[in-house]
Amino acid sequence: MKHIVIIGNGISGVTAARHIRKHSSNKITIISSETDHFFSRTALLYIYMGHMKYENTKPYEDNFWKKNRIDLLRDHVQSVNTKSKTVTLLTGNSIEYDILIIASGSKSNKFGWPGQELRGVQGLYSFQDLERMEQTTRGINHAVIVGRWVDRYRNGRDASVKKNCRHDVSAGIGILE
Repeated sequence: MKHIVIIGNGISGVTAARHIRKHSSNKITIISSETDHFFSRTALLYIYMGHMKYENTKPYEDNFWKKNRIDLLRDHVQSVNTKSKTVTLLTGNSIEYDILIIASGSKSNKFGWPGQELRGVQGLYSFQDLERMEQTTRGINHAVIVGRWVDRYRNGRDASVKKNCRHDVSAGIGILE
């Protein structure tokens, strides 16, 4: 039996695990330093606005992972050694793999514009981004939000979002065997 390790528990990593499980009985481990479980990233703004709670954004019940024999590991990958086929984690532990899938997600592009490194200037892609946004916006009365929500509001698809948005995203997924 092969051991398939997936770095990242976002939509790409989880979808890969689900499809692998449908077609094999190989051991599957998903590693993520973000959260214990996969959640809907598009719901982060709704959590921030108080329209949803985090626990309501998980598309799968907590027992889904055990039932499908998918191991979830909350840790951060420090390094990958493709020669020895090992992943070294922040805790100091190492995991051997036969197949490694890197599905580490996306992040805001930075273009070197003045002020982009200031406190409160950020993207909203991860649970940690949500926590940071909640901390930095406590007690404020005005904010500028840029990104994809502009079109949703203008087209009447999301009347609860009344802010203009613009974010550029880079994403990557790779498979090492």
